[in-house]
Amino acid sequence: MMIFNYKDYTAQESIDLMITAKKIAMYDNLHTQIGFFPIGKVITHLLEPLSNAFNWMPSKMDVGIPAGWRELKPAELNLPNSAVDRFGYYKVTSPVTGKIFPSQGLQSHILGEFDDHNQLTKITLSWTGTNDLVDMIDYTQINNGNIAKHLEPLLEAVKDLAIKNNLAPEDIIITGNSLGGGMVNINAAAKETLAGGFFKDSNYIAFASPNIHDDGTVLNIGFENDGVFRITGDATSFIGAILDMKPLFVNADKDYNSTLNNIISFDDPHSLSLVGGGSYLSKSILNVPISWTPHVMNMVTDSWERIAASKFYPLLNKDSVVIVDNLSQLMRHTKWVGDIYQNTGHYGKPAFILGNEYGNMLKGNDAGDYISAGGGNDKIKPGLGADVIDGGTGTDTLMLHGFARDWDIYNVDNFVYFRAKDGTGMKKTESIEKVEFAKECYKTFDVNDQNLSYESGFIFKTKETVQYKNAVIGTDGDDDLTGSVVFGLGGNNTLHALKIASLLVGGEGNDILLGNDGNDELYGGEGNDFLYGGKGNDILFGGIGNDIFHFDKNSGGKTDIMDLNQYAHDKDTVQFTSDMFKDVCDVLLHARDVKGNVVISDAQNTITIHDYSIDLLIQNQVLSVV
Repeated sequence: MMIFNYKDYTAQESIDLMITAKKIAMYDNLHTQIGFFPIGKVITHLLEPLSNAFNWMPSKMDVGIPAGWRELKPAELNLPNSAVDRFGYYKVTSPVTGKIFPSQGLQSHILGEFDDHNQLTKITLSWTGTNDLVDMIDYTQINNGNIAKHLEPLLEAVKDLAIKNNLAPEDIIITGNSLGGGMVNINAAAKETLAGGFFKDSNYIAFASPNIHDDGTVLNIGFENDGVFRITGDATSFIGAILDMKPLFVNADKDYNSTLNNIISFDDPHSLSLVGGGSYLSKSILNVPISWTPHVMNMVTDSWERIAASKFYPLLNKDSVVIVDNLSQLMRHTKWVGDIYQNTGHYGKPAFILGNEYGNMLKGNDAGDYISAGGGNDKIKPGLGADVIDGGTGTDTLMLHGFARDWDIYNVDNFVYFRAKDGTGMKKTESIEKVEFAKECYKTFDVNDQNLSYESGFIFKTKETVQYKNAVIGTDGDDDLTGSVVFGLGGNNTLHALKIASLLVGGEGNDILLGNDGNDELYGGEGNDFLYGGKGNDILFGGIGNDIFHFDKNSGGKTDIMDLNQYAHDKDTVQFTSDMFKDVCDVLLHARDVKGNVVISDAQNTITIHDYSIDLLIQNQVLSVV
């Protein structure tokens, strides 16, 4: 299920819904701050032009209303003019202060979308985030549900307008950011009773909400390193929420079914190791410079749109690790962007690393990353493992370890593959213009159609080329191919190795990769793949999907399974035939934990499952005997 998928909407409908909700929620939240300051106008007319002039922010700061939408006036909602305060917000009575502060406290904007005939087609109710000190008093009420009944008057007005215009509950978006996101969750929790249950099938999209209603009604969007997002969680009282926090009001970073759980805003403060993202206090709600910067980035950057526009988007789910480059001009040329901190709970797991329209420095780990650089002249430094890299536009440089001679390179269907001869992985790349190798860093090779080429700039010029290797290449259909180097491309392919050392690359689709007697390398790629190494010393990368690593009585030698269940929501299986082991218990009797890996051995085989444990084998029910 893709990361922004919501209810039964298609992937694109869900994205469109999210973007509309985001634009309106941020417009609402930034309309006025501190009771009088028009921050939205300041951003639009001053800060955005300045940022644009110096390429300062990671993206344009668009805080306007989506095209076709406008604010609804009190008369259109059959409300008196007094329903709106002097700043244009609809007023919500506070459960604590009541109506003591007429232009401060809980608020809302209500907007409508109109077609070319000025007919109302959709309504969005945006609960306003914190924009003055009085709002903070109501923080004590967001977990106990006491706010819900105070939402009723505005909901009744929206209900009446919807019915008058023949709109269904599904034509209504309820959104909000920060405290407003919290009110979205409160609204959703009481949806069966508020306004007679009219809004139970409406669309609830919340951003950076502190509290979470987790029955699937709400799509809760936010950054993991935002100190506000999820901080009060699903506690039923304010005191309970505080007790659930870590000491010093540190966000417990609890995962929920309805939340995006591992999205990092890699912004300037986050990049500062000792005091930034690497410190215990980085997620403390009191650490304003560090933990609140992602909260701001959520409002003023295109982070969520960038995720949705990524060509890797179909591979993302709510638990995928996604690193979004939000560095400013100050830092983007000196800081490597990646999943760099060990205190996240997902350090060392595969990550999706997304750049922006400027020149980025993007760095992978050793687990098989997906790196999308975007625009600009980027530097990309992958780690070990099976990586997929898209340079985007601009002149992009891939930085690899070793010498050029340490790699076999293939040009396959507009992708250039770099396979490390030492078995540490392969890089599938596109839109990469230049390559550097760490042990000959004085050379920068150009990536051409036929080869890599380097020409020195000295008086006596020398030219060096690295030729691409030959391979058997499939089609986008279902192919049955045999060779020592085989690329399957699209479709559901069956790839056969020769008796000598072979390289099989499945690509997209549900592929069958059959090794032979040599020392083979198998890469399943995307899809639910079947990998069989055969005899010899084999290296198996399943990739994204529910893969089967199969062993039978003809298997033999040393096999390394490199990425068992490393990608979020993968359900891989290590499968043995009954002529090897009687049952799963028998397999476990032949297994041992060794330096962070699991080793399963019998007389003919030594199988190493990297970055795994026996406890995880049992917990995730990974083993199978057939």
